[in-house]
Amino acid sequence: MIGLQSVHCVYNVYISLFTFNVMTKLLNAKEAKEKFGQLLISVQQEPIVINKNGNAVAVVLSFTEYQKLKDLIEDSILVKSARKAKDEGFLSKKDSNKLLSKLINL
Repeated sequence: MIGLQSVHCVYNVYISLFTFNVMTKLLNAKEAKEKFGQLLISVQQEPIVINKNGNAVAVVLSFTEYQKLKDLIEDSILVKSARKAKDEGFLSKKDSNKLLSKLINL
């Protein structure tokens, strides 16, 4: 079951991504290289897209935003696994203990 903390994390990531899509800063690769120190400071406020030859090739974001995205992905995987277990059926704690005891005593 997803807790309030997970919902809050999903909300924060959603807001971050929405802001990212609406107000994305762009830098070309040369500028990013020349202003790398400033880039590291700027990404603490918002992600920055790096373009090379007119094409987006990378996104630089703060470690905090990266961690939020990583947590969101992990939560999504756990929710998917829980739904699969529920749909396919699962054992109660009591039944699991019985089965394990039986298997151990074989």
